[in-house]
Amino acid sequence: MKYVFCASPTPSETAKELLKKLGKDALNKEIKIKYFPNGKPYIGGNEQYISISHSKEFVLVGIHQLPIGVDVEVLRPFNKKLINRYFTPEEADFIDNQEKFFIIWTVKEAFLKLTGQGLKGIKKLNTVVNGEIKIDGYEILSFIKDGCAIAIVYKK
Repeated sequence: MKYVFCASPTPSETAKELLKKLGKDALNKEIKIKYFPNGKPYIGGNEQYISISHSKEFVLVGIHQLPIGVDVEVLRPFNKKLINRYFTPEEADFIDNQEKFFIIWTVKEAFLKLTGQGLKGIKKLNTVVNGEIKIDGYEILSFIKDGCAIAIVYKK
């Protein structure tokens, strides 16, 4: 699994450039980014999965030989009503500050990107088990950097 996180004045264009570079590094050849009907990107003709996210001027891209999802969110004030609307009771108990809110949000969104479900499955997905962030069968990398919550979820 490889990922790149950076700031850019044109995050959407930068994401495509970074994916092409990561893909070329991983496969030792030029790549073509294609899209599944649900909009999820992939590298045509290869066994590599990709994911893209951007928030404000920040961009995050990931590539892996198994399904991967990434998400980045700039930390900002949030409405606490969102917790009951989008989070399970165990997640709600875990969230006691802005950083934890956005870490859980980005993990959920990264997983839903990985599966191609989009946000429709966000309330049903529980990412906190016994006080730890985890999803059975998946690796989770989550952290705060440069005022952003970052999550990368990929198959083991």
